[in-house]
Amino acid sequence: MHELGELVSVFQIEHGQALPACFGQSQAAKTEPEILKLVVSTQTLNFGSVTVGQTANATVSVGNPGSAPVSITQIQLQGSAFALTGPNNVPISVAGGASYNMSLSFHPTAAGAATGALVLTSNVSSDAQVTIALSGSGESIAAPALSGLSCGSASITGAGSDACPVTLTAPALRAGSL
Repeated sequence: MHELGELVSVFQIEHGQALPACFGQSQAAKTEPEILKLVVSTQTLNFGSVTVGQTANATVSVGNPGSAPVSITQIQLQGSAFALTGPNNVPISVAGGASYNMSLSFHPTAAGAATGALVLTSNVSSDAQVTIALSGSGESIAAPALSGLSCGSASITGAGSDACPVTLTAPALRAGSL
């Protein structure tokens, strides 16, 4: 037979230790909750040089490598030359193992560098905000320059007409126009 002091020492359990199996608790390992994560296809998106008044398009893929769904709760777009195109109404649910494509455009209204950002806020516990830096450059087209003019007559006095071929050197603003 055991003395009372011996029995007490057998059942002392330090803080944080599991109870022995004889107390009805399973010794199975406890599973940690899944850590949600949002992964984007790029951290920076450069649209390159785009003629002023024209538009360039690009797609950013937002993926969920986990098994639980991730919800994009807010989308912020910074920079007046950049726009989201297509359906992007929040909240956007990205299923586990799936991805969502976001379409963006760059439409410069002036020559020079343009910068902005796409900021996605989600229900991910750590790194709830993902920021993608946006950039592009607006390029202006040089005005057409007269590089040659020749006429059949050396001069015309008064009313008259002559065929004068004109040569301009510059790219057209749009196909078939000047």
